[in-house]
Order: sequence, then structure tokens, then C-alpha cells
Amino acid sequence: MQFKLCFRLLLFFGLILFAGCQPTNSTEITPTRPIVNPPLEETGISSTAIAAIENPTEDAESPLAGFVMWHPFSGLEAEVIDDLVAQYNTSLTDEMKVIAVSHADDEVFIADMLQSIGSGEEPDLIIAPSYFLKSMASDALIEPIRLNRKENINNDFDVTFFPVFWNLDVVRGERYGIPYMQKGHFLFYNSTWSQALGFLSTPATIADFSTQTCAAYNQNRFDDSFDNDGTGGYFYPGDAIALMAWLRAFGGGIEVNDREEAILTTDENEEALSYLLKMYIDDCAWWSNKERRPYLYFSNRNTLAFSGRSDEIQRQQDSMSETETLDSWELIAYPSVEGKPTIFFESYSFGIMRGKDEKSESMLAFIEWMLDPEQHLEMIYLNGAFPLTTEEIQDADRSWELFPVWQGALPYIPFLEPIPQTENWYYLAKVLDDLRWQIIQFGVNQADIAVYLAEAEALVNTLSLESVRE
Repeated sequence: MQFKLCFRLLLFFGLILFAGCQPTNSTEITPTRPIVNPPLEETGISSTAIAAIENPTEDAESPLAGFVMWHPFSGLEAEVIDDLVAQYNTSLTDEMKVIAVSHADDEVFIADMLQSIGSGEEPDLIIAPSYFLKSMASDALIEPIRLNRKENINNDFDVTFFPVFWNLDVVRGERYGIPYMQKGHFLFYNSTWSQALGFLSTPATIADFSTQTCAAYNQNRFDDSFDNDGTGGYFYPGDAIALMAWLRAFGGGIEVNDREEAILTTDENEEALSYLLKMYIDDCAWWSNKERRPYLYFSNRNTLAFSGRSDEIQRQQDSMSETETLDSWELIAYPSVEGKPTIFFESYSFGIMRGKDEKSESMLAFIEWMLDPEQHLEMIYLNGAFPLTTEEIQDADRSWELFPVWQGALPYIPFLEPIPQTENWYYLAKVLDDLRWQIIQFGVNQADIAVYLAEAEALVNTLSLESVRE
């Protein structure tokens, strides 16, 4: 078991280096580094948690007298969790208190988790990406969650949660996770500009999307300004999940067989990549390294649409306010050849680590408290995540500045699709991101697409096979 886990970790960081070996003009270059027992301040742990860990005490009032929760969030999200945990601890008398520890992001969190397993340093409770929870469940590293109805625990999540979220964290008929946060991947779309171009509805098909984005490009090309020439269409997709959405829009995507091998070489995937390449060559999809993110481009009508995640809603709204842009905008699904909406989501769920049964009742009480709309909406207000229940929709504050944009995304919940729930996703995503970048390099033509797909598939499956052998 430990050899397998260590080898996965090596593969994981190898793919980070692989994806990072791109020219500096790539829009998605971010510095990466291997993590080996990172200092507390580098993991994003709050200052109060650092003090508690560096100065442990047997006092029953100490959070360490209860249980430790690790999560992959940082920045404002980590601050919200810290505040909620502090509220929860203050309300307790003799119950187990909680200490929340941030591990910066998904990559750092997974690396730290793999290092901790078997060392006796594992946390009690985690909030983790659902695909990683499934991998841990397959390796018997987390406990099945028994939702027994205790007198003080009214955990009827199965009744109230939207099924698309609730049904995700089940392995071989056993529940290993309780959903906490679901971040959607959408197209950010300037509806005011689209209407000014003469379009009365959002694009529902691939042909509609091409027509609208090319019209936006042509308007900027032939207006009185030279500064915006070459802009206006779709800002080229900037991550692996956006690319995956386009594959699905053409009826393709990432399939995983019974041997955990990824299947990428399909006619549908080739058609999707050819479509993006043609959009790029025709300037209806464009790319620039002047701004790492497209928020200003969107505000200034340099792009009609871009691929984004729900936690970018606030950043885009801030950009609109800073530039005093009056255009209305919305979140829409990726169009498809059949007109069916395409939206992927990333799920983060609570999981209980192996051997922590004696604390499970206390942890379930804490989870239920965190999922109460009064607490859970605090995170939704911050990052625009999907609501878990209809009760949250009813309780949401209508005066919230982003409520209209968030509310407009809710009808897509029945059409949501999770990102691939394979244990190999963390390096499959790196290969997809490299594929996204490769197809817009100078001199690439449609005949190269099939070769790139085959190479990406071979690389992913070679890594998967080596992992299984170890």
C-alpha cells in the first residue's frame, strides 16, 4: 500500500513539472514546487491553528482536545472556515472542539495527505475533492459514514440534498463522503453586447456560439479603434476542465474503462479540438499573455465569452465595477452539437479518516452544523458555489450583489456532470492542460490533432499502468 501511495505522489509531481515545461507566454503558467513536509506558514494554516499546534496543551478547552480537520482551501475561503469553526467551538460545552488546518490548494492537500498516511499524523476529518475521496475509499483509508439518527443529530441529508451532489460520494454501495462545496464551470457571457450585435438569445448550439463570437470579433475589427483589433470573440479556454467541457459538447469527453485507462482517441474529441483550432485560426477565439485572467478583457468588450468557475463571479463583478461597465452578464452552459447544456462541477466533501470511529458522532454533529444554511451560505456568498438544497435557495439573501448572476445558474443543476471520478484525475488534468496549450502553437494544423490525442492518451495510461504495478 505505501509503495503504491509513494509512487502516485512521485507521478503527481512529475506531471506538474511536465505541464510546467511550456514557454513563458502561456496564459496558465504558475510556479510549482515539490512539497516535502512544508512549513506551517506555507500550507496556509491560520495563525491561531499554528499557535495551538506549536503550544499543545491537555486543557479540555483546547481545540486539540477534540479533532483535527484538514482542507484544501486558502485565502478568504480558509478565513470563512476558520470563522465558522470558531463560532462552533464557542457554542460547545463538553463536546469535542475542532481545529481546522488549511493546506493551500488541491495539489498541496493531496501531497500532504499522502505523506501523512501511515505516519500517525493523519487528521481526523477532511474536506477533500470527491475523486480523491473515492481513491482513498478504494484503498480503505477512510471510514464508511453511517448516518445513524442520533437524538442530537438530524442528519437527513439524503432527503434534502440535490441528488446530483448526494449520489456522488458512494463506493461499492457505501457512503464515504458528505458533500460540502460544488463549484460550477460555466461560460461567462456578455448578454448586453450580444443583444447589441443582434442576437436575441444565448447560444445553445455550436453553430450559434461560432456565429456570435465571430460577430463580436468582426465588430472590434471594423470599428473606429485599432486598439481592439484581433479581440472580441471567445477567450481561449484556460484550464483542463474547460477543455473537457468542449469535448463533451461534441459528444466526446474522457471515458475510463474498467482498468482505469483513459480513452481520449475518439472522433468526437478530434472534432472538438479541430473546432477550437479553427476558431483560433479564424480569430473568433483568441489568446493573449498581457492579462493572465480575462476579467478586464470581458469588462472592456474585448471578449464576448470566456470559460470560468463559480468562484470567479466576484472577481468579474469587481472588474465591471472598477471599469464602470454597465453591461449585463450571466453564466451560461457550454453549447453542444445537440443543444443540450454542458456544465461540469468540482465537488468537495467531508470524509472521516480510518480508525476515527470513536469521534464519528462528534464529527457528524459538526458536519451537520456546517451544512446548515445559516453557516453554509456564508461560503456560497463568498465563492458562488451551488446550493445543496432548495432550502438554501429560499434562504439566500436577495440583497446579495451577485444574487441575480448566481440565481441564473441554478436552472442548470439538473444538467450538471461531475469531473471524472477517477483516482488518476490529478495527473490526467495536467495532460489535458498541456493538450489544450499544444493545439494553438504555431504551425499546428488539423491533421496534428489525432496525433496529439493519441500521445496524450498513451501518456496518461502509461502513468496509470505504472501506478497499478507499484
